[in-house]
Parts: sequence; C-alpha cells; structure tokens
Amino acid sequence: MRELSIRDMQLVSGAFGPVGAVIGAASGAATYIGQAIGSGEGSLTGLLGSTVTGAIVGGLTGPAGISAMQAGALTIVGTQVGFYGGMAGGLAQRAADQAGTDYNNAAGTNYN
Repeated sequence: MRELSIRDMQLVSGAFGPVGAVIGAASGAATYIGQAIGSGEGSLTGLLGSTVTGAIVGGLTGPAGISAMQAGALTIVGTQVGFYGGMAGGLAQRAADQAGTDYNNAAGTNYN
C-alpha cells in the first residue's frame, strides 16, 4: 500500500471555491439561455436565478485548486452542454405546448 503525500491529499479531497462558482454560474446561465431560446419564453429574473443557483452549486461542489487551462476547459464544456441541453428541453416544451398539452393555458383546453 502506498502512502499519500500532502499534494496527493489535496488532489483527492473535496474542495470548494470561486473557480467552481464561476464555472457553475456560466453553465447555469447558458442552460437558461438555451431553454429560453428553445421554448420562446424567458425572463431576466429566470436568468439571474439560474446564474445564482449555478454559482452556489458550483462553488460548493466544483474544483478549487485547478489551473487556468483546466478552468477554461471546464467552463467551455459546461456552457456548451448546458446551452444545448437547455435548448433541447425548451424545444420539447414548445412542441408539447403546440400539441395542445399546455395545461397552464386556459384558452381552448377546458382544463381550468
């Protein structure tokens, strides 16, 4: 069995920090923007909420001691996955709404 050095312990231990918060904020904002574009609905309040939530989650769970290159790569990947995932969800929401399953709209559905 191999003993872990202080450096090894820092790499395997959980951490939190501002780098994770920035990555989380960017990913949260990109996800919301993609969803808003896909669904055709969005608001500044929703964008701010997603950005703040992403920053909190990223700050608590994200990496703290990584290089700038790694942070940049994680930010790019997070925003791309978030944007296109949000867009797919928004398009699915729009398709369901146009199919007549928008239960929140009282016009013509007779559900409210």
